[in-house]
Amino acid sequence: AWALQLALWFEVLYEQCVKPKQEQIVLVDGGFYKYFARLCQNTSIDLPLLKSLLHYHNKCDEVILLKIDPAICRTRCKNFTLTEIAPYDDAPKDYQASFISYQSRIYQTFEELSKVFQWDTISCFNKSIEDLALDVAVRIEEAVLRSWISK
Repeated sequence: AWALQLALWFEVLYEQCVKPKQEQIVLVDGGFYKYFARLCQNTSIDLPLLKSLLHYHNKCDEVILLKIDPAICRTRCKNFTLTEIAPYDDAPKDYQASFISYQSRIYQTFEELSKVFQWDTISCFNKSIEDLALDVAVRIEEAVLRSWISK
């Protein structure tokens, strides 16, 4: 039921906030995909039902996946929330190891989605925040130009 409620929430958000602005550029984070990837880790979820929601979800014109190693993310964060360290497993004994393991599984789901939906990817390895921001800005600009040319 939780997965269906989330899917409904994102559809309402799309219909009320994104769709009315179709002639404009709308940037959103991948909230739907983030929750989808997290729910895929929950063994009590009906996975075929969850995956079927992907067919009904309104797709974005462009999705950019940032490729980053969870171990690098771990070094940047000292405190972890339950949703970042495997909320579906038993209480972790080593929070840092649990973070890396869980986030690696999440990222694997993102990579699978990326292949299916042909997302653009940007590697974050060996890049400063400034360089990464510039890469993202360039990719967004390219996507906007492709969109305008196709109209």
